[in-house]
Amino acid sequence: DGGLDYILIDPAVNARYVKMRSISRIIPAWGVSLYEFEVYKHPSSNLARGKNVVISSRESVYYPGNQAVDFNFDTRWSSAGVPPADPDPQEYIYVDLGAVYDIDQVIIRWEAAYASEYNIQVSDNGIDWTTAYSISTSDGGDDYIKFDLVVGGRYVRLNCMTRGPDFTWGYSLWELEVIGLERFYLRDGDSIQSAI
Repeated sequence: DGGLDYILIDPAVNARYVKMRSISRIIPAWGVSLYEFEVYKHPSSNLARGKNVVISSRESVYYPGNQAVDFNFDTRWSSAGVPPADPDPQEYIYVDLGAVYDIDQVIIRWEAAYASEYNIQVSDNGIDWTTAYSISTSDGGDDYIKFDLVVGGRYVRLNCMTRGPDFTWGYSLWELEVIGLERFYLRDGDSIQSAI
């Protein structure tokens, strides 16, 4: 139905060329148009998949933080519920990628209880954080955040600050995905080769 289509090829295949073939047009009188055709390495393109997470709270044992990085869109993390009349709770979830990566994109797949205001921070040590992105007008669904400049870090944290108007308890998301490449450090005497 148009919009953004995310296709996971599982199991992965090795190939040099990737072709998308248009078979049927949605508007018969015109052609086919798209903004981007992107191909990512599988499965490590989602750096957060299966990694350790830290959360500020959880609604119950049925909604733990690790369910936000299990790549299962039937499971989710949900923060502790707060009555609608109370101030918006400040909740967070962050993932330890296990190494420092150059991060290009973050994908947040919200359940109904989304944050209309949130920010994304990165850190090399889990203590000192740098804000890489912030928004106060999210409308839920899937948020695809493409950084203008690549940011580096081992830890990626989502800070939820204001609840969406359609759901006034806590925050809940199906998946937190991080896209990037591992940063390699050269030692004295190492040679440099292009990966392109």
